[in-house]
Amino acid sequence: MKYAIATYILCLACCMAWGQQFAGRHLIEFEKLDAEHAREDKLIAAGNRFLAELYSNEFIDEPIQFDRVDTLRMNVYYWAAELMYDHQEYAEAVRLGLKAAPLFREGDTSDIHSDCCSIIAVSYVRLGRFDDAAVYAKQCYDIDVLTGDHRRIASSLNTLGAIYMSARQAELAEQYVMHGIEECGKTDNLGLLAVLKGMASEVYHHQGRDSLSLQYADEALDIDRQLDRKSKIAIRQAQRASALIGLHRYDEALKALGEAIPQLRADGNDQSLGIADIQMGHLLLASHQNEEAAQYLAEAIGIFSRHHDLYNESAAQKAMAEALRADNPSEALVHLERYNQLHDSIYDSETGLLLSQYHANYEVEQLQASLNAEHATRNILFYVIAAILLLIAAGVFVTWRRSIRHQREIYRKIESRFAAIGAKHLAAADKETDGVLETRPADSVSPEDEFLLRLTDIVEQHCQEGSSLGVESLASALGMTPYQLRQRLADCTDAKPLEFIQSIRMKRACYMLDTQPQLTISEIAYRLGYEDKSNFTRAFKRMNGMTPSEYLKRASHKGSEK
Repeated sequence: MKYAIATYILCLACCMAWGQQFAGRHLIEFEKLDAEHAREDKLIAAGNRFLAELYSNEFIDEPIQFDRVDTLRMNVYYWAAELMYDHQEYAEAVRLGLKAAPLFREGDTSDIHSDCCSIIAVSYVRLGRFDDAAVYAKQCYDIDVLTGDHRRIASSLNTLGAIYMSARQAELAEQYVMHGIEECGKTDNLGLLAVLKGMASEVYHHQGRDSLSLQYADEALDIDRQLDRKSKIAIRQAQRASALIGLHRYDEALKALGEAIPQLRADGNDQSLGIADIQMGHLLLASHQNEEAAQYLAEAIGIFSRHHDLYNESAAQKAMAEALRADNPSEALVHLERYNQLHDSIYDSETGLLLSQYHANYEVEQLQASLNAEHATRNILFYVIAAILLLIAAGVFVTWRRSIRHQREIYRKIESRFAAIGAKHLAAADKETDGVLETRPADSVSPEDEFLLRLTDIVEQHCQEGSSLGVESLASALGMTPYQLRQRLADCTDAKPLEFIQSIRMKRACYMLDTQPQLTISEIAYRLGYEDKSNFTRAFKRMNGMTPSEYLKRASHKGSEK
């Protein structure tokens, strides 16, 4: 297996080198002349040579030649962006596409203008820049709506669905994909219908609705088998594997991936191959074949890092950390750090807000289109919907604020209770002996206090081991049912079990930040059972009103004042 993967990567590198040489033969010359503002005849000759070479290599279906500089520049940069996307050089596709986009005149509804926006959008998705992707996907959709071309509308809705799914907003992605399937139903394009049903399969898998995901994947597979598209069949098999893994039908998933991966390698489809490698990695991890899983995941990481595909690289890095965690924890931590770095750069609050804004615009446009069709009173209903959306947003915000206040109040109550019974919750009483907390002082305490101390010891033990702890596991350790645990804890502190566990973990986090300066925030999160640094940071801020970094700065400032 190792030699097969190495051989594939070597062949792929040779193909990429050829592609770059092929693309660069006249494109570099054209860009240089364009930057130097060379004479029009020279620029036209260089651009037409580039387009002629695309035709001679069967990248475009018919010869294209231009005698006007403005039209030539637009087409050269657009087709260069298409070429780079085909070679999975997404950063270059964006760079060249952004050169072409401003050259289209305002109001241009041509297919090439729509295609240019689409190429930029899908390339931005691969680079993990979802807010930028949404800008151009929305422009593509607007152009296609103006033309009334149902096939192109369905295609741009598929792109929008992919953006929202990649940004972990699968419920919103579902709306775009289902609308796309509806639009595609107005055409006879079975190939596009297979693509949309495949996307629907991925969306429902991300929602955890794997039976429905498998149904759509099977429908897409049947269409591609009917069309005898071997390369697409391999992609559908990979999509089926995701759903089958979610349904714990591992043998069927293994068979599907066993058919898909060789075909994807033969096709040179890096993107789908890397995703299938991640699926195979998860499948092997489920059967505890960690070493074999790491081989597939290493190939996926190599593919996605080479193509600067941050979104899929982050998934591969996280799975690799899991594969190495037992046998090579230090190397696992390196991959986990890389995952956290990628995750934080992709999923930030600004991206979420921008995507929500674009989706809100889409919903308003859908509403307006419906109103136009029904000759309804547009303005009144629009303002009613806007008011409802504002009320919903305000309600969500108020609920969120109340939730944070409640968590902090529970946190303070638990601290006060321990202070009252004289238990030094972490720092004073946590003298560790061989990694295990020392037995607490046998003071005379009430049964309720004794219960809380015992509960705390169990939670702290799991914190020290860096493992997660659920309600059922905690109840079992106490010899109780989850219901009995909830009732007993509510009587003592008004807290729910997960709130109590979280408060202990956060207190432990503060203790480690105060006393172990050699540890990074990622290491502390890892030791407390958080695989995702950003989740740890959010939990810490909700409980303490500041991030771990801000906590350290404040502690440092207090120390300097003393």
